[in-house]
Amino acid sequence: MVLAGAAVAFFAASRTAGAGWLTVMVAVAVSLLGWTAIDAWWAARHVTIGANGPADATVGREFELDLAARSPSPVSMHAIDPSSDRHWMVGYMEGPIAVLPLRRCVLRSVEVEVHAGGSLGVFTAIRKMVLTLPRPIDVAPSPIAVALPPAAMSAGHGETAVGGRHSDGETVRSVREYQTGDPVRMINWAVTARRDQLAVKELEAPQAPTLVVVLDLSGDPGQAERNAAMAAGYVQTGLRSGMPVILSTHDEGGQHAGGVGSMLEAGRRLARATPGRPPTPVVDGMVAQVRLGPG
Repeated sequence: MVLAGAAVAFFAASRTAGAGWLTVMVAVAVSLLGWTAIDAWWAARHVTIGANGPADATVGREFELDLAARSPSPVSMHAIDPSSDRHWMVGYMEGPIAVLPLRRCVLRSVEVEVHAGGSLGVFTAIRKMVLTLPRPIDVAPSPIAVALPPAAMSAGHGETAVGGRHSDGETVRSVREYQTGDPVRMINWAVTARRDQLAVKELEAPQAPTLVVVLDLSGDPGQAERNAAMAAGYVQTGLRSGMPVILSTHDEGGQHAGGVGSMLEAGRRLARATPGRPPTPVVDGMVAQVRLGPG
């Protein structure tokens, strides 16, 4: 209707001025281009989007971001950080889109880019929007597969662990009667002589050393992120080995050292870690320590 009205107005003006149909055609074309440009700008400015996501994510692994978006005309949009594929919508859209985080961080907002083509798609208006999340998403580093230090693997068998204590003795839990198949070295000769019956020692199971992972994110940013991924790998290997694990980092609150019982807990700690000197935990018993950082 707007274009028809503009055409009639320019036709009347051209007839009055005697310019003819060429002026009318040019006027209609200019009106059409102007209208599509304004329509595209208006559509982009009137897009509204809300976003929500999970509490945890991992670098390099897609997660679902729930969107609720409304647009007066067809538009396309995609997330920039973290990134996603392009999605088309018109009217109202509600549902998840897959996004891919590429860096370790605490994600408090998501940046999206909206492309609106207007009525005819001749012009495209681009609008960048920052969507504040109702709760932050802890993006943990993707663990790099690593092997534990030799001292950590042998400490449970009476060896010396890094920073730990040496123990050559055996802890006897109890003494019982000899049974066929018991090794001769386990015979308790003193009790055997006293009871006049073969008796063997039952030993306490060897205690696993505590794995301490100290992460310093100072220095080169690229190497720091690799160290964070390696720290996640050490924690993962230690937990799988049944070892108690202590993670030492620096975050916005200062130095932070404490035990982690799962990769979810460790991922949240590593996502929030910042450059700075971490503390050196004091642990009783055998300790296997891994330090990651500059120098």
